[in-house]
Amino acid sequence: MARRNNPYRQYQQNQIETADQGALILMMFEGALKFINQAKEAINKKDIVGAHKSINRAQDIVVELMCSLDLEAGEVAGNLFRLYDYTYHQLKEANLQKKVEPAEEAEKVLTSLRESWGQVVKGEAQGVSSGT
Repeated sequence: MARRNNPYRQYQQNQIETADQGALILMMFEGALKFINQAKEAINKKDIVGAHKSINRAQDIVVELMCSLDLEAGEVAGNLFRLYDYTYHQLKEANLQKKVEPAEEAEKVLTSLRESWGQVVKGEAQGVSSGT
């Protein structure tokens, strides 16, 4: 019951409910990267259960990113799908082998995509604030 009244959780939920799509995608990248870092720490500590849980959470986010794509929108969506699919499989390998290297590869891809999305969202915000 304490979870329901947790002000931080309420703030997080409010952030999610009021965010635009670009901001939501950025949040998803941030979440996936957070879970990948947790998984890498767990792997290094030989915490198999913790690594498994963190990797699964990162994979769930990657699947959501894949499902959010409109593959009929063109080549960019197809390319993103392939990058997400590659990332998902790297996470799967990290989980199966309990090695950080595949997780680090997934982290590189998601970090690059997060930076690109951040620029897109920043550009949209500047366009809105300047009236264009």
